[in-house]
Amino acid sequence: MTTSSLEVSGVELRYGTFQALKGIDLSLDSGQFLALLGPSGCGKTSLLRSIAGFERPQAGAIEVDGKDMMPLRPRERNLGMVFQHYALFPHLTALGNVAFGLKCRGTPRAELADRATMALDLVGLSHLADRRPRQLSGGQQQRVALARALVIEPNLLLLDEPLGALDRKLRIEMQTELRRIQQRLGVTAVFVTHDQEEAMAMADKIAIMRDGVIEQVGGPQDIFAAPASHWAAEFIGSGNLVCGALRPNGKGGLDLDGVPGVDLSVSEQAATGRLQSDGRGTLFVRAEKLTLTAQNEDAVPGTARVTSQRYLGVHYEVHVETAAGPVRALVAPESASQLEVGRPVTVSAAPEQIHLLPLPDKETT
Repeated sequence: MTTSSLEVSGVELRYGTFQALKGIDLSLDSGQFLALLGPSGCGKTSLLRSIAGFERPQAGAIEVDGKDMMPLRPRERNLGMVFQHYALFPHLTALGNVAFGLKCRGTPRAELADRATMALDLVGLSHLADRRPRQLSGGQQQRVALARALVIEPNLLLLDEPLGALDRKLRIEMQTELRRIQQRLGVTAVFVTHDQEEAMAMADKIAIMRDGVIEQVGGPQDIFAAPASHWAAEFIGSGNLVCGALRPNGKGGLDLDGVPGVDLSVSEQAATGRLQSDGRGTLFVRAEKLTLTAQNEDAVPGTARVTSQRYLGVHYEVHVETAAGPVRALVAPESASQLEVGRPVTVSAAPEQIHLLPLPDKETT
């Protein structure tokens, strides 16, 4: 199967007076799997539809392997599309649905059945080739839709929240199956989702979108550990934002100051350009990277204290109130017994697990 690169430059899209895309720049290497991640209305589906040719941006360029896509109609772009609600023809069999795109492209009749059967076999449904959509489960219908998109050997595979209509168990199974097929074929893919876990589990590269712009682009691990903004940190979730003054500790680092019971620090190098003029900054640390250490009841006034805990099976979720605001930690069950509600604690993390967020404005030190 042909695999292609994608380049999006300065793309702007308006619906009347509403600007859905505001100068989007994005590149994708051949064979990569990109997730467009963001809340409803952020522009991710508008971007996907612009790549597919269903929307016509007013400005910018979209290139596949260096070829300008903007003048081309959707069918001339050779892109495979999978929709959330499958869009299968109810009167056609699974085989007929898969063969439809080939038939529209004038594929010789002698090849139609063989290529469509091979595509169904790729998604594990060749034994259900004669069934109509109403005779298939939701997961099976989605596999037929995927086979239909792949059978034309597309330059790009575009997927618009294709797993959104499935239940959680089937959704997880299909995440694994879809990724397996994409890697086996090496096809370049763009996947729209609002589910952070789904994006992390499937993508090589994630573009977080917000209000028609790309907030951050990077690998799943980079985005998870080091969000580029306050908004990205809050959207990805499962992390803590701790704001306060950072003071030099004489050891090449900066300690969070004035927050009793909270022992967090970063290197001076990591703080360059990320502190306000008064030395304040915002630290980001994942819940699973925090350590809670129980203290005696005679702790200093205002120290951090446990406010609640919740059993989640493999760990406990423990909430702590600090002078800098609430934080959340995930701790092992054997440690949770010492962290009863009301207990003073010390909140700490290794410096390499702490990320100092960029300033939300231009004020720097």
